[in-house]
Amino acid sequence: LPGADAGLVEVIDLRADGFKELDGGGDTGFAKTEGLLKWARPLGKGRVQLRLGLAQEVSDETYLGLSEADFRATPTRRYRASALDRMDWDWGGLRADYSAPVFGGELQASAYYHRFERAWRKFNDFREADIRAVLSAPDTPRNRVFFAGLTGAADTDPDFAGDDLLIGTNDRRFFSAGLQAELQRSAGRHQLRIGARLHADRIRRLHDEFAFEMQGGQLQATGLARRIVADNTGRATAIAAWLQDSIEIGRLRLVPGLRIEAVQTDFTDRLAGASNEDRNVVLLPGIGLNFEQSRHLVWLAGVHRGYSAA
Repeated sequence: LPGADAGLVEVIDLRADGFKELDGGGDTGFAKTEGLLKWARPLGKGRVQLRLGLAQEVSDETYLGLSEADFRATPTRRYRASALDRMDWDWGGLRADYSAPVFGGELQASAYYHRFERAWRKFNDFREADIRAVLSAPDTPRNRVFFAGLTGAADTDPDFAGDDLLIGTNDRRFFSAGLQAELQRSAGRHQLRIGARLHADRIRRLHDEFAFEMQGGQLQATGLARRIVADNTGRATAIAAWLQDSIEIGRLRLVPGLRIEAVQTDFTDRLAGASNEDRNVVLLPGIGLNFEQSRHLVWLAGVHRGYSAA
């Protein structure tokens, strides 16, 4: 109700055993838990609403596919090489919204923060063979050896590093936060909207690989040192501002608008020892038209400049 406190608590738990069948047995399902807390109350002449969300998932999922023959015979099969594959992630988010009448109009403001961390351990490739080539032609003399190690039908050779199975974790951490405010005001035939947003986000990638042998249908670590295959960070900061006017002229509604975007990005690759920065500032004009010829026929037209930040 407009003048009262309000709250909501929601908890969801989802689980499944999975529908795929892993050679030698093992889990192929997932478990996911989500929680949401919302609370709202009057504040001065306006109203504030707070949201807190948390979520976590563990899923025994893989990128690894099947040969065409195996897919046609048993499409739900999974090879033994994917036995250690697992996605593990957690997310948390905060958001605050405030609305109030100001300057003869309605102010809506929001602040938000999100973080997402995921680690996906999975089979990547062989040391000296391309997994795509092996799955495409598993019966060639060379690929037959790798394919047998992939499925666990035969042991890999401990004295030959070329048939090592490379299994690694794609570890990524995401962050985003921002502030946004918009004022809407009506004045005669005009409905004005003016707003601004400040946004920042970041991603940190750390991908590694370990070497494994297939022995007795089980994956065994070779003991070789961990190999880092990706170590980088990307960041972005963006400022946006916009102005829009919706003008009523009889049965015609004309909506001109202008938006400005200023985006700065930087990327650091620690493996390559390199980094770069980029800045973009763009003006994005647009105009829309809505003509209500009758209750049953409305004409729409518009021209807008678009922009997608790299």
